[in-house]
Amino acid sequence: VPSTLLRIRPEHTIALIETGANHPGEIKTLAEIVDPDFGIITNVGMAHLEGFGSLEGVKRTKGELYDYLRAKHGTVFLDNDSEELTVMAGGLHCICYGKPCNEVLSVEGEIEECAPFLKIRWRPAGGEWQKVESRLIGDYNLKNMLAAALIGCTFGVGVEQINEALAAYEPRNNRSQLLKTGDNTLIVDAYNANPTSMRAAIENFCNMKVERRMAILGDMGELGASSWQAHQDIVNLLVESGIDHVWLVGPKFRAARHPFRTFDNVEQVKRALAIEKPHKYYILIKGSHGTRLYDLPACL
Repeated sequence: VPSTLLRIRPEHTIALIETGANHPGEIKTLAEIVDPDFGIITNVGMAHLEGFGSLEGVKRTKGELYDYLRAKHGTVFLDNDSEELTVMAGGLHCICYGKPCNEVLSVEGEIEECAPFLKIRWRPAGGEWQKVESRLIGDYNLKNMLAAALIGCTFGVGVEQINEALAAYEPRNNRSQLLKTGDNTLIVDAYNANPTSMRAAIENFCNMKVERRMAILGDMGELGASSWQAHQDIVNLLVESGIDHVWLVGPKFRAARHPFRTFDNVEQVKRALAIEKPHKYYILIKGSHGTRLYDLPACL
């Protein structure tokens, strides 16, 4: 955060700063440094539980941004569909986005197709419906697109410019990337993983209208005392998923009870891929950064 702030120059009129955390109190400290006028929490999930202690700890820590803005009489961009965030944002001035409902939202939208790229329609309050075909995969990215559209509208970006930006954005850095190799189509989401994002990725993968699915999933880190149950819950989901082949990587997945093939590390997976050479599969690759599953695309 400080290094980003130090790059701000007189010609800049808006700065968008990420205040990340994995322990209580860190967002409070960062908010005091940034002194924001607006804020957005996109979701609350079971991440970094080793530092936060529980989902309630996650909510309290992320809520430190809301606390700062509440004291400053700032503004929050709010996902109207999230009951948790709505409760947390009590007493704040909110500009809302979400799926169409009985309320008047500043931006509303819905999915039209997800096969595999996400196509949505959205509109600002009182405006015409806009259709965008993105380069994003995963129905969970609807909310990210709506949040971006809302923030653009709030700061005077034109609807056509917003559409162009949403359509042109292509994920990088192993975050929900779709890659086509000579043999397979890969969904690479190996920058990080937690129970919430892992479940969303698996469910979206199962909803894709494709044949011959394979999942290579790595351990989820920083879950503390919740780790064993979190991994067991994921393998229980996988048992019901109908995915053709599931490979699990790391000691945490190995310790859970399941029928799937396991590997100690990514190097073992590479050796197996060199021998077995999957062909014409859609392959989901997801795990925490420490599992290094981001090395696998070169092998597929």
